[in-house]
Amino acid sequence: MSGSTAEFYLDIFRRGVRVDIRPSDLKIDYPSTLPATIREEIGVRRQELDRHLRRLKGLSLEQNDIALSRKASRELSRLRFDRHCLVLIRPGDLSRAIFFPHAQSGLVAPIEKLSRLFPEGQAIFAFQAIGLNDERDALGSIEEIAAFYVAQMKIVKPDSPYFLGGWSLGGHIAFEMARQITADGGDVGLLAILDSRLPLPQFAERDRWLAFYRYASFSEQTSGLDIFDHGHPFWRLDQQGRLAFILSVLQTSSDIVFPRNTTFDSLKRHFAYLNGVCDAQGKYRPQRYPGPITFFRADNCPEAVVARWAELTSGAFQTIDIPGNHLLLMEDQNRGVVTERLVASLERAHQASATKLAMRVTQDIAPLRC
Repeated sequence: MSGSTAEFYLDIFRRGVRVDIRPSDLKIDYPSTLPATIREEIGVRRQELDRHLRRLKGLSLEQNDIALSRKASRELSRLRFDRHCLVLIRPGDLSRAIFFPHAQSGLVAPIEKLSRLFPEGQAIFAFQAIGLNDERDALGSIEEIAAFYVAQMKIVKPDSPYFLGGWSLGGHIAFEMARQITADGGDVGLLAILDSRLPLPQFAERDRWLAFYRYASFSEQTSGLDIFDHGHPFWRLDQQGRLAFILSVLQTSSDIVFPRNTTFDSLKRHFAYLNGVCDAQGKYRPQRYPGPITFFRADNCPEAVVARWAELTSGAFQTIDIPGNHLLLMEDQNRGVVTERLVASLERAHQASATKLAMRVTQDIAPLRC
């Protein structure tokens, strides 16, 4: 077996190997059917597996990371951007920063997890939805959300090119941001859409509650209680009762998107935001975009979705296969491979942008030599 640490971990996970992080070492459970050769390779690569998983879990913080974070804090302290909305996830070179709009949850947590295996020095920002941490009303349309996020992004990084990525609904917001940037004469170095689905689904009331429950539990089952069953008592509760039930889930779930200290009032505000963003999603009609798109396709993504994104661009369209279905591609076992492929795309975009800039400078100074 060969390949990167992320690919190796994904492969052994699919073979039934389970790895738990302990304070000083890894606890590894091997299925009885696992070949001896793979056991031996796990033994050889144990140290790199330990480092990989600790970074995935956010348990490893290098001295260089700390120094970069302090430097970035000093640089950003002079800028007046909306800190409730635009969040620095990973410090680094602001000229090469990548910006991730939030998914439907409105939170930065999935991007924070995705960012952990990015290389040192790569600045990463994520957008959190307006109104979640303050008393403002949520923005009413995808176009409005994108315009506000572009304005905030330009405070941190005034000049093109811009590097954008987004998972799920975040892909639609990133697409609209890229479209508005190019319409205004700017340049987008990378638009990475992580398995966002088109056409956009229309969310009925039950779908909205199910999506909200997923954010709280990040799974379809939590503590044996499955509200995906139409007969579950959850559906006989009023809104207050449903929110109280979901709040109780936060105390029992092991892998959640919402913070554990979420209050009933903030949960209620978050559900109001979700209803608004579902309405905005239902109204959004993406317009044609002239730049290139890099589409990251999960295992269960239909061909029709890929074809629809390809129709929306007059630029180059690239598809990159990523492991896991739409929800599970952000889980630990898949996230490392997703990050590796995203990092490779970003590095190619940085190189292409540097080449384009060098050619532009050459063209500008050529007349001066005559």
